[in-house]
Amino acid sequence: MNQNVVLKKIAFLFLIPLFSFSQKSCYSLKEALLDPLKCETLELVDDNSFEIDERIGELTNLKNLVIINCKLKKLPDNIDKLKKIEKLRIQDCMNFQFRSTDLDSFASLKKLFLYKNNLTAVPDLKNQTELEELDIRNNQIEEIPRGISMFLEILFISNNKIKNLDSLSTLKYLKSLDARKLELKEFPQSLKKLKNLSYLDIAQNQITKIPSWIENLEHLSMLVMGGNSITKIPNQFGNLSNLKWLEMPNNKITKIPSSFCRLAKLHLFDIGNNQLHRLPSAINKLSSLKKFTANGNELQRLPKEICDLQKIEELDFTDNQLKALPENIFKNKTLKSLQVKNNSLKEIPLNYLNDHNYIVINALKNPLTQENIIAVKKNDTNGKFFHFHFEQ
Repeated sequence: MNQNVVLKKIAFLFLIPLFSFSQKSCYSLKEALLDPLKCETLELVDDNSFEIDERIGELTNLKNLVIINCKLKKLPDNIDKLKKIEKLRIQDCMNFQFRSTDLDSFASLKKLFLYKNNLTAVPDLKNQTELEELDIRNNQIEEIPRGISMFLEILFISNNKIKNLDSLSTLKYLKSLDARKLELKEFPQSLKKLKNLSYLDIAQNQITKIPSWIENLEHLSMLVMGGNSITKIPNQFGNLSNLKWLEMPNNKITKIPSSFCRLAKLHLFDIGNNQLHRLPSAINKLSSLKKFTANGNELQRLPKEICDLQKIEELDFTDNQLKALPENIFKNKTLKSLQVKNNSLKEIPLNYLNDHNYIVINALKNPLTQENIIAVKKNDTNGKFFHFHFEQ
């Protein structure tokens, strides 16, 4: 190894303790007050006090304040002295509510986590111009906080009482949005302008239609929309060229359009528990697909092209109506799991099966012939890690 590289690594190892001591973490206010100017992180967990001691205002260099599972009802009056706060996390404090001015002095705030507190409102965030991440999941909040910085990158608002997402249209730098469990009846129009969005979760709402303008979300790489009432995938969906992860189980989708198969970067596709009768023959164009889940549909056959998925590792067709599998279903050695439980299969194909070093086949609740079961089991030779589940 190059001597300079070695010296740099050694120097880095010696510097690690210096970095650690430069940012002191305290786990009680009493500990922090022993040397208040050195405390940069204060974590209060499982504290039964209803109030925080006013002396917290002495921690003028505090950057991170974490309060979890406490009986806290409000922040102390002198919280405004903590002007260097960059991260505030209040979680599982079921008695806590904000006052309108509580956050006014936190001009340096970058991350605000308010998960699961029974909050009904969050103060105006107009002074938090550097805010990058906001998490208000699992509360009773009725509207998105006002004054959110246009530079916000991450917003989690799921499981609240928020019905109007119009204000999101101004968040042009937003990259991640979690808006599940809001009882939304339509795909939010405000998302149309969020061209930097890469992660979107709108699962467990009441959405019936995917708009054609979804193609505008050109940077979208992960999309979660299970548990809605969606009936159709629009042709424009195939233009989401950066999509890698797609979950849309538990909807009412009857067809996958051929244009969908232009998603060449898609790694995971879950369309389980829908109403599919067939799959497109162009499915082999999903050249990056590793995991395909289509359980709980009404599939009676699979296109032979599914055998040409070059990177496929897991296929799940549990609870369908399959009467036969393509004879070359085991063609790709990358396949590690085939789930076909509860179908109408009489045999498992043998072609290429002996080429696999490890594979799991779950064929329970299928009327397989005894001859086929014996033939399949014979492929488990030479110490292979082979698992074949079937009815005895």
